[in-house]
Amino acid sequence: MQRYAYQPKSDLVSDDDGATNPAFKKMLTARAPQTAVKERTIRKTNSVRVPFNATEKLQVTPARTSKATSKTSGATHTPSSTALSTLPEWAQIDFQSRFVPTLLALLGAQDDVWSLKMLPSLAQQAADTVWPEQQYDMKLAGNPMCKRARQAVYDWRSSVGSTAVKAVQVAAVAIPQSKRAAWATSALRRDYGEAFWANPDANGPTGSLRSRYIIEVFAVYFKAIVDSEIESESYPAGALALSVAAVERAFKMYISGEFVQGPKFTMDYYGTTTTDWLTSVALLLRKPKRVAALTNEVLALIESQTRRAVAVSMDDVGGLVVAEASSPPSFEDDAEEA
Repeated sequence: MQRYAYQPKSDLVSDDDGATNPAFKKMLTARAPQTAVKERTIRKTNSVRVPFNATEKLQVTPARTSKATSKTSGATHTPSSTALSTLPEWAQIDFQSRFVPTLLALLGAQDDVWSLKMLPSLAQQAADTVWPEQQYDMKLAGNPMCKRARQAVYDWRSSVGSTAVKAVQVAAVAIPQSKRAAWATSALRRDYGEAFWANPDANGPTGSLRSRYIIEVFAVYFKAIVDSEIESESYPAGALALSVAAVERAFKMYISGEFVQGPKFTMDYYGTTTTDWLTSVALLLRKPKRVAALTNEVLALIESQTRRAVAVSMDDVGGLVVAEASSPPSFEDDAEEA
């Protein structure tokens, strides 16, 4: 389990401060140190670079292994019950718990989280970090590790899209049917819309890219990278841009006043939109105080979700049963297949 924290490098008195060093860092818990990993040189990748200086700790509890739904059969399955058995024996235990979080931590810090061009090198970097003694070549033809890595990326992006839709659907319930079109249209305004701003005031909005929707969707990434073995030197700008694009997509489904399912959350439909939002994210990263507020709100939400993630019920003999409240949402709507 890991702890994530955020703290500006210095005391900031204004969001307009010119400092350009917001911080984001993974801090390991008491787990035994990965000495061999730390000695290896990690290849650098292109991203919006943000140095670290995190001290304040907030604990994040790992999300449960998600269940995906087969488009053809409708059967639910977990990665371990489908294709993990095709991986090398030494990789099967740690693939989902360590390799995937490490891979996603690397990917989320990239400018482009849609293209698969960087995936082989990122997967190689993750494999070298998690299994340094194996010297495994991720570029081998027909490599099952690459296929599973690709599917893990698809699953993460699908989860981002599905979470955004569900968050907006919940909000829409509170809006009278006759006002939903106007609500969605107003929310989509980039200059003060509810989809993008924490305080969507037309006369002076505050909290750019810190709406409750963005916070909820961005949390998907934070939960996905728990137990990553990488201490990334960059804020996850690509993951944040993807989250904002997903929220925008979800609100557009209500633009007519009725919920109308939009296109699949794929690069073909939303790659350009995500890149567009990356510009706004880069501007945000120039404001350490705002980045701190966003990050801490995401972590606080995860803590809140963790506390609520149990349900107490009575079994048929009168005993109390404590269990996780519900399964995570299915990714069927947006899932891509490797």
